[in-house]
Amino acid sequence: MKERPILFSAPMVRAISAGKKTQTRRVVKPQPIEGRDLHCLIPQPASGGCGIVFRGPGGMDARPVEHQKPGTWHCPYGQEGDRLWVKETFGVNSQPGVYSYRADWCDGVKHVNKWKPSIFMKREASRITLEIVRVRVERLQFISQSEALAEGIHRFEVNECEYFHWRKEAPTEEHFTSAVMAYRDLWHSINGPESWAANPWVWVIEFKTL
Repeated sequence: MKERPILFSAPMVRAISAGKKTQTRRVVKPQPIEGRDLHCLIPQPASGGCGIVFRGPGGMDARPVEHQKPGTWHCPYGQEGDRLWVKETFGVNSQPGVYSYRADWCDGVKHVNKWKPSIFMKREASRITLEIVRVRVERLQFISQSEALAEGIHRFEVNECEYFHWRKEAPTEEHFTSAVMAYRDLWHSINGPESWAANPWVWVIEFKTL
């Protein structure tokens, strides 16, 4: 069992804490090139489920993860049973070892301390630890309605109609009519306006909170 850090935004930390977010999708780097690197994408359970291989004209690379070679991709976030400690936007208080967390504060509320970006968080400041229960790979746009909800998308009911958004505090006019559309907006907010249309291969990491 290994521990690795993983970054989450304040809205996603809130969703994790509320038990609504149990999945995260991260872009596979580097992306395989169609026609050169693969004909199909398959898991590599023999290596603990943390690697994937691409089937091409030369056949399938099924070597263990410690024997990396071109054409083999390995999940940088770990495998089933490994743990992830969450890095989030935080503030250091005057009392040593006491921290504030941006996710605990409503948007627009001024804080007495300056917030530090999540990338600078050290392990001792992290308050959330996750355990990976499954890792797989798929195209981004393959996400289903139920999986979009597992990504932390909130469901609202207004006048007997369903609406969805990745921010629980979002005004009604910003809502979307499906969880997938709301997740697409979340993806754009993180990765840029053209990132959804690119439909990259992504790691799908399912987890539970410890």
